[in-house]
Amino acid sequence: MLVVLLVMGQISPMGISRLAFASGKYSGGASPATLVIFPDLTRLDFTGPLQVLSRLPQSTTHIVAKSAAPVASGSGLGLVPTHTFANCPSLDLICIPGGSEGVARIINDRD
Repeated sequence: MLVVLLVMGQISPMGISRLAFASGKYSGGASPATLVIFPDLTRLDFTGPLQVLSRLPQSTTHIVAKSAAPVASGSGLGLVPTHTFANCPSLDLICIPGGSEGVARIINDRD
């Protein structure tokens, strides 16, 4: 079963862990955690969950974007995806970081 985390605003690493495991469907291990990146995302909403999810025992973490090109966060930090939407592996957990301007633009993006 797919679990989706929307990270917007302040959330602690412990809160992210609790959200990831709350459904009982995600337990880390061989199941990959995937973070979706897009232009103007809030860097902390991306790096906080990445830090937590990548430290789960035997975890695999993917960073997915529309294309393989680097993606600029709202603060200008370039983020490099490991996969694109077209070639991403099977997903069990998707984390979508916040970012008011970036989120507003991607809501209507059909690609």
